[in-house]
Amino acid sequence: MNTDRRTLLKLTAGLLLSPLARGQASFPEPPVLKSREGLLEVRLKAAPTPVTVAGREARLWTYGGSFPGPTLRVRPGDTVRLELENLLPESTNLHWHGLPISPKVDDPFLEIPPRETWSYVFTVPQDLAGTFWYHPHLHGRVAPQLFAGLSANPLSCQHGSPSSDPADP
Repeated sequence: MNTDRRTLLKLTAGLLLSPLARGQASFPEPPVLKSREGLLEVRLKAAPTPVTVAGREARLWTYGGSFPGPTLRVRPGDTVRLELENLLPESTNLHWHGLPISPKVDDPFLEIPPRETWSYVFTVPQDLAGTFWYHPHLHGRVAPQLFAGLSANPLSCQHGSPSSDPADP
């Protein structure tokens, strides 16, 4: 199936929101992983996982065992050290959608083979605040991996003093 980006986003939104529109389920709140003292250190496993979606059991590909994957909360200037362990039956990678970081870190042509781990290390720009989506971006496999469940909550970058809790608005 050849799907353009707009169709993919509409289908994904429809999948996630349809139970909410019918009042049958609440949106699942994924784990929140927060930076501490200027560092967010995370090991995520991309793996097939049994989950419940809209009251039904499903086997989806997930980040960290949750659907959607964890929300990552950081501050400008924080260092992110994320290890992605690929337990999927095919290669994958991560794309930091909209985050202005080096293409050496955010590389859509990088392939993390099954049973391999890749370390993503970058510093969040000092003048940055916003919400950025991380997701698979393996060239030629983006849509199939998203449809399989590799959807994540955002990486949220909020201004504030380094001593304040990144979960606070």
